[in-house]
Amino acid sequence: MNLPSANISSRTLWLFLISSVVFAVFLHLKVFTLPNCLAFDSTDDANHTFVNLQQAQRIIKEGQWPLMNPFNNFGTPLLGDQLTLPFSVQSLSYWLMDFPVAATFNRIVISFLTIFVLTLFFHQAFPRFYAIFFAWMAVLTKGFMWHFAHHHYQMALLLFVFGLWAQQCYLKTGSGKHYWLYYLSFIVILGSVNINVGIIIIAMLFLHQCLSLFFCEKEKRRRVFFAFIILLASGIIFYAPEWIYFFKVLMPNIHRAREVYTGGHLNLASNESILLVFLAFLGSWQLYKDKEYFKAARIFVLGVLTTLFIVLLLKWHALWFSLPLLKSTDITRFFWISNIFLVEGFGYFLLSLGRPGGIKQSVSYGCVLLMGLMILYGKINFAWHRVLGYDDFQSCRADKTHYFSSRNSDRFWPPSTSQSLEPLSRIAVDAPSWKGYGIKLNRDDQFSSQGRSVVLNRHLTEYLLKQDLIQIDQSPAAYSFKQPWAFEKLSRLGIKYVVQTGTFSIPEQERGAVARGKDRFVVYQNPVPTGIVYLDRSPKKIIPASHIQIKGNDFYINLPEIDSQQELVITLMDQYGWKAFVDERPEKIFHQDDYMM
Repeated sequence: MNLPSANISSRTLWLFLISSVVFAVFLHLKVFTLPNCLAFDSTDDANHTFVNLQQAQRIIKEGQWPLMNPFNNFGTPLLGDQLTLPFSVQSLSYWLMDFPVAATFNRIVISFLTIFVLTLFFHQAFPRFYAIFFAWMAVLTKGFMWHFAHHHYQMALLLFVFGLWAQQCYLKTGSGKHYWLYYLSFIVILGSVNINVGIIIIAMLFLHQCLSLFFCEKEKRRRVFFAFIILLASGIIFYAPEWIYFFKVLMPNIHRAREVYTGGHLNLASNESILLVFLAFLGSWQLYKDKEYFKAARIFVLGVLTTLFIVLLLKWHALWFSLPLLKSTDITRFFWISNIFLVEGFGYFLLSLGRPGGIKQSVSYGCVLLMGLMILYGKINFAWHRVLGYDDFQSCRADKTHYFSSRNSDRFWPPSTSQSLEPLSRIAVDAPSWKGYGIKLNRDDQFSSQGRSVVLNRHLTEYLLKQDLIQIDQSPAAYSFKQPWAFEKLSRLGIKYVVQTGTFSIPEQERGAVARGKDRFVVYQNPVPTGIVYLDRSPKKIIPASHIQIKGNDFYINLPEIDSQQELVITLMDQYGWKAFVDERPEKIFHQDDYMM
């Protein structure tokens, strides 16, 4: 695959640029037409990406490798977290702009670049208007469009095409320059997309390379095959700390309900692919008859067979859940890549019907072109109504969509509310976890208790459930604290404030709001003495916030004079990576049944 940018006419290049601008504007009409409307998700982006990137930036500025976000849910890992990706290409803008603006900038630029490079990809084989048509069909794949809103998925198609281009450059020349370009593509892919999608991209690149080697000269095969293995190993070594943390800390705690992956919405991608599979197969067969064996094999293997295999797994769950790795994966993400080759196959079939051949062939060409236009219309219609929420152009965030949010919705409350609370305090919120109210408090350097992640510590979750402190409200990986408030138990976890957003259960005599938000929340202070760090003796000795300093990943605690043996409790989860020192002497970390250090 050689992107023909060097040989393309200026008129065609301008046409492609205009088409790409139109596509980017189409995806972000509300940003350009509604005041204070930005392209970020006030749930997933605001309560995960933003809070973790803020802490990662703080730790990097303080001269350390970002390992842990201590403010989030009793401490959650940053390194290895596949929703944060602090070293990704798209994270660079977050150093330069306010987070909601950076997310909007990323979305617009990446959508433009994705459609542009795919247009160049299709222009290798098809005339310019066909290339534009096919690029829109490939990008508007329903699954990809739904997930494109999110930081950790949005680079997927762009980076796959980049990797494909780098691969083909190296296969063609074998030069050192193109070897390093190929290596760069691996580094960027592994660092800029979620590991699930990254593995899918690498797997599809590997299949493509195997097909390329099968049809290339024999003397190239051994050298190029081992080059791929070396590149993959080098990329993994480059991100070794990320992988170590992922498998050591995160992987054991990944827990997803199967129903998350078996809902009707996952079948959208398979349903829209069936007709394309048929048309792509006909295109592959036509290429085979024309003795274009490599192109025919590429479309058949990476497009037709891959899609049919995933559709089979979606229909036969017992087989799906018996396969290692795939059983915990949203396998419809394979469609993001396979649809590129399905569209390519459809294009070749359409072009073959466009050859001179009489009235019958002209009618066939018109019918197939109409099918393609109907498929594209269905994709645009799905994006317009279901993904972008353009049915409701009066509000920024329409119901059941997540593409747009109001400028200030990345915060739960104004900074003045945080200033009325004691610094370095832990807060529990009774709102559903998907709203992210408690997690957004991280942005104000307050400790949150709410859990919303696929990698929450399962042991801590089980303890909180046993104590009747939380309720699971989205999947086995998401929970919020609940009323009635068990203040003694909350104090043991360092929870100093509770935020009520629903009905109030605190008795009148214990009420006394610390802060209020109009029609939104009331904040109460725990009547039991509570702190993020305390000496567990009778009575409990709270270490004031003024004696605690957080620098990088480290906690520095100025302890009072102690005349007897004491247990120092830090209300962070006891997990891999933590070490303790008292007066520079190492001390053993242990936990009781609540898993606090």
